[in-house]
Amino acid sequence: MKWKLSGKKKDYLKAIKSSADNLLVIINDLLDFSKIESGKMTFEKISFDIRDQLQSMSAMLSIRAKERNIEFNVEFDSKVPDFVLGDTVRLNQIIVNLVGN
Repeated sequence: MKWKLSGKKKDYLKAIKSSADNLLVIINDLLDFSKIESGKMTFEKISFDIRDQLQSMSAMLSIRAKERNIEFNVEFDSKVPDFVLGDTVRLNQIIVNLVGN
């Protein structure tokens, strides 16, 4: 079955998927705590669109902020490159933790 979704609904689904992916990583990290303690934690090194990644995170965090009557905006300096090399899941974890606190 295929559904046609509005742009806003697609954004919500992307935010839900991103949150689920982040929760899965957190659970896996807790299960592999010995890796962290032993210094054997690994990070992905993939090229990704940093603006797209942060906009996706922004959609998820904006929903939370709106529930608390807080305005949440993401702005990019023109010097920020389109693509960076890194670990998107770890970046998401860091942003969720920073903004959530």
